[in-house]
Amino acid sequence: MIKYEYLKEFEGNSGITSEKLSFLKLPERLPEDYIELLKQFNGGEGEVGEEYLVLHKADELIEINKDIEIAKFDKNIFVIGSNGGGEFVAIDFRNEKPIYILIPFIFEYDAIIELGSNIDELFERIYTVGFFE
Repeated sequence: MIKYEYLKEFEGNSGITSEKLSFLKLPERLPEDYIELLKQFNGGEGEVGEEYLVLHKADELIEINKDIEIAKFDKNIFVIGSNGGGEFVAIDFRNEKPIYILIPFIFEYDAIIELGSNIDELFERIYTVGFFE
């Protein structure tokens, strides 16, 4: 379940149905907590603590991931949003268990910041610490 106390200023869109999700051909390996987030908030944007968070709508995800440079370099990084600045919020599938990360638009592995191993940790990290320590 999503920790809503971290999302008081975040304006989420209306959720997407399971049926609509099944037609989008999103990667099957997306974490269940992220799928649940799409069902509750199909993207959105706003402040999370002192930071700004943009999450893309489900129907935009495939096109966004095709168009950006990251997809050309590594198919194991799946962008789900941004910080409204120069970094993407993404899911990193390079290891056995996926993690939520922040990665620069210019795609530097050395600059990746781990944000959490689940959606609650992602929101808690952004709210309490921010994207950057």
